[in-house]
Amino acid sequence: MIKLSIEDRIINLLKENRWGLTAKEIAEKMGVSRLTVSKYLEKLKAAGVVKDRKIGAYRLWYLTMFIEERRKLIPRRIINAIGRAFLKVFKDEAYEIALKVGNALADDIIDLLNITLQTDEGDFITQISDVISMISEGVKSEGIRIGANRGILRVFIEGEYLNRDTVKLVAYLLKGVISSILAHFINKSVEIGGPFIRRENANFEIIIEMKVN
Repeated sequence: MIKLSIEDRIINLLKENRWGLTAKEIAEKMGVSRLTVSKYLEKLKAAGVVKDRKIGAYRLWYLTMFIEERRKLIPRRIINAIGRAFLKVFKDEAYEIALKVGNALADDIIDLLNITLQTDEGDFITQISDVISMISEGVKSEGIRIGANRGILRVFIEGEYLNRDTVKLVAYLLKGVISSILAHFINKSVEIGGPFIRRENANFEIIIEMKVN
């Protein structure tokens, strides 16, 4: 049997206890002194493997990888909760309201991201795709040009802890944002089709069609 180092044993314990352990708890589970555990925890902390957080009189230790994972999941759970509340309050009108909220958000997004579309010589589909990718972590997009004035936007959302109704709200929000951004920069009428939603494993794909007349 391969004998694990103290660092490896600490890491394995923290993998089994994602919400953290104190140095005292780790020492008791490993059968070594608290002083020894504290020394190796500080060593692992310096290497970026673990982080600590003081809660009241206790100091909890976590694996860094799990903290980053939770940072990603908690916002999605909050978005899901907001989506459920939105649907509960506004019912059948929820998607139309999400579209209007997207319209209203566009100006702030333009200012925040310092957006300037090169409508004369650039590909507006690709530029819109770049803008959407910048809006949030866990969102990627791809712009596909079909003709001189027409194209589709494929938006990929990491869907863990998100349900289809919430993603549909996000899709209408994005549709409103895209519609207003294009109207801001392009002095022509713009038709926005969709959104169409497809689920693949734990992720979602949103498809939005764009046509400049």
